Amino acid sequence: MCDIYLIRHGETEWNVEGRFQGKLDSFLTKTGISQVEAIARKLADLNIQADAFLASPLGRTRQTASIVAKHLKLPDLQFDERLAEVSVGSWDGLTHSLRLVLQVARWRKLRGGGSTGKELVGQYFRCCFGCIPRPYWKNYSRCLPQSTKK
Repeated sequence: MCDIYLIRHGETEWNVEGRFQGKLDSFLTKTGISQVEAIARKLADLNIQADAFLASPLGRTRQTASIVAKHLKLPDLQFDERLAEVSVGSWDGLTHSLRLVLQVARWRKLRGGGSTGKELVGQYFRCCFGCIPRPYWKNYSRCLPQSTKK
């Protein structure tokens, strides 16, 4: 069996400010650091063995991975762009309250492109599926959205 543990970064400065982070970045807050340390301790209690340790290259996830690595015996950390947060285009960095002022009908034009939900799901599945040893593929292929099966 192949287990995959996914950890979201802890609370960031921009989470507190109510900003869309997207591909931009902000540091973990003291609360965020405490959140990550708590989950890392729980994982350490499980005494998990890992064949891979992957993270998004964004600063908030690098900071999170660094904290997790202090508590667990893990392979060398590898960064994978496919794990990076979805871009919301020109909304990256905007506050949620400012975004609410924008008209929904102007969504595609104002967000300046960005990733679609379908693209993001496919990207994450391809990354995770790429980490699963080939003998286990048959067990996980039923979980993949049709657009990612190739």
